[in-house]
Amino acid sequence: MRMPRRFASIVLYAAVLCGLADGAAAGAVLKSGPVWLIADVGRAIEFRSGADPWAKVSIPLSADVVDGAGRISRLVGLYSGVRTSDGSDLICEGELTDADGSTLDFVDIYGAGAQAGTFQIRRRVTVGKIGGADKGFRTQIAVSSMGSSANSDVDVFVPGNWYCDAAHVPISGLIGDPKQRNYLFREDRLPLPLAMLRERSSGLCIELIHAKPDGATFVQEYTSDPVIDERMQFASLGLSRDQTLAVELDYPGVEADQTRMGDGRRTDHPAQRFHPIRSGIVQDYQALIRISRQNQFSDAMRQSWRDAFDAMSVEVVPVPMDRVYQASIDLLDHYGNVYNGTPGFPFNVLLPSGKIRHVSMQMGFVGEQIPCACHLITAGLSQARPALVQKGEAIVDFWARNCLTPEGLPRTWFDVEPQPHWRNYKTYTRIATDGMEGMLQAWRREQLAHRPQPRWLDCCQAFGQWLLNHQNPDGSFCRQYDFDGSILIPSKSASLHPVRFLVDLSNATDDGRYLDAARRAGGFAVSDIGPNANYYGGTADNADVKDKEAGWIAMDSFLSLYDATADRRWLDAARGAADYTETWTYCWNVPIPRDDPRVSLPPMKTTAGMGLIATGHSSADGFLAFAPFAYYRLAILTDDAHYAQMARILLYDTRQLVDYDGAWHYGQPGLLTEATTLAAPRGRGVSAWLPWCTAAILDPMVQFQDVFDSMDLDKIGNLPLDVRRSKLAAYALHHGFPSIGLPASR
Repeated sequence: MRMPRRFASIVLYAAVLCGLADGAAAGAVLKSGPVWLIADVGRAIEFRSGADPWAKVSIPLSADVVDGAGRISRLVGLYSGVRTSDGSDLICEGELTDADGSTLDFVDIYGAGAQAGTFQIRRRVTVGKIGGADKGFRTQIAVSSMGSSANSDVDVFVPGNWYCDAAHVPISGLIGDPKQRNYLFREDRLPLPLAMLRERSSGLCIELIHAKPDGATFVQEYTSDPVIDERMQFASLGLSRDQTLAVELDYPGVEADQTRMGDGRRTDHPAQRFHPIRSGIVQDYQALIRISRQNQFSDAMRQSWRDAFDAMSVEVVPVPMDRVYQASIDLLDHYGNVYNGTPGFPFNVLLPSGKIRHVSMQMGFVGEQIPCACHLITAGLSQARPALVQKGEAIVDFWARNCLTPEGLPRTWFDVEPQPHWRNYKTYTRIATDGMEGMLQAWRREQLAHRPQPRWLDCCQAFGQWLLNHQNPDGSFCRQYDFDGSILIPSKSASLHPVRFLVDLSNATDDGRYLDAARRAGGFAVSDIGPNANYYGGTADNADVKDKEAGWIAMDSFLSLYDATADRRWLDAARGAADYTETWTYCWNVPIPRDDPRVSLPPMKTTAGMGLIATGHSSADGFLAFAPFAYYRLAILTDDAHYAQMARILLYDTRQLVDYDGAWHYGQPGLLTEATTLAAPRGRGVSAWLPWCTAAILDPMVQFQDVFDSMDLDKIGNLPLDVRRSKLAAYALHHGFPSIGLPASR
């Protein structure tokens, strides 16, 4: 017979009082896994495991109040009432009163969450009496560690902003000063609204998540000045310090102690935000707290990210893959021309007009000349469109004939104006390997079509030999080289950048030296990354900062090594890189004010799928449109359905950006914007297309088609699991040398 819930609560209460050691606080309790939440009138909230105090909410009632003169005072208090409800929730109530007589009435309802150690808070704060000249207020929830008081005591995770410590974070990243009291970030700056700290000495982890975020704001709020307005429905999350460190949520969201609100530059004062003290004003918001222990930072990061992800309802928007593909190919066909005697694509096209702003050719990275040419060849061969093939071949052939220095290092940037010439832009490993991997893939497509291109393979082998000659003794590669091969930037952040190229070149030539070099580079990187998610230096136009592209390159590189060796070490490394990389992806919808004439982001159904570029940035882009095939492979290889969820978000939601049907009224179908910002000022961007944008759209679609005969992941998901596994096994066996064609032209 089922026990009534109220009676079950009484039994639970008696059990915990008997089970806790001497000195444990009496009061109402909740249990979630091994963690007890203990609440009582006039006391702090405690989180315990047996006799051990793990964390606490020292001040359950907390609010900042601003008066008419702009003075801010903090009100704090304890609950005056604690009771149970239906044997499952705790209802805690209290009131704060300031010196002028204004009152704020709190009702906090605590419940046990689905995961062990997880508790939910549903908070309602009502403006009661209004006294004096009080103008506005915000409220806080802060969960404190028991003893850590310095940044060096803890690892911190705030997605896209803070990974373990302040290493490889620029001054614009808002976390560089270890003496700050607060590190609070607006949640529109966060791919998921969460903050986590992990005590290094004990492994204790405290997560705080804003559940069911609304995120609403308005254009006039984009300032570093104080704002009082009920239309602000966003929170802030991060770290605060009183006697000990705490994870904190503020509502509405203050950014402190530093901010990039206003002109986008870091300033050393907070951006204060308040709701008005006025009759009828009510705050309703929810938070999740999870208390656990994790052996290392990467485990804690993964758990807290997934906890927040599961608390969201991420919308996946169906997009017709065939139309996106064809519009993207037609776009490359439209802009792929001969410019002042040189075949290629323009570097920059303006939106919405579609007019060419600037023509120059970069072989990889944001220019993606050779990978885009490969897509023309692939589509042309599949659709029996010889003009596409010839256009792509001319572009690849230009680079194969002209880019190498005498010793085999590619020059990566060619200008056609005022006269054709190589730009004096020294070679970044990232740009060179992007371009040369595109050349190798183009050679592969032609080879499968019985159209040999020996010059292209010779060019790839010359660069492969250059890499062998310049690999450091520890297996690493440097970030940038001069044309004579001398090192310009000795940082080893580029160590993984050539790995996929080396693995693929080994496969193409049956030369094991390339695979050995790739293994050595991978081994160096695994050690350099370590357990603290130390992925940095992925982009060529940022310094060695933590960024998502470093994570993506690591994921892709480790998967390529796993394909070539079947060594579980590389699969584990790929999984770690995937866990880090997805934390840059917005997995909630940030509402874009549409009354802002400077908004350049099209009116998509959700902003999910876009991702912050790097620490210190507010800009977001669709770069991880490259990644859904890799995430889907990882889901199959690890039996982890979460990766399949990420694959769907990154496949469908990112392709909302493509004007495949003319809905965005761009000058040419297939165009999409390069970057925008989802943090304030929301939706403002560069209003331009660069070739990498379309390469990111096409790459995984072609991979899905090659392996599964479909670009539509939902259709692929209907295949029996054993069929999907066998198809992926065949792909790995040939390491991406498929013989399957693409769909015919519409």
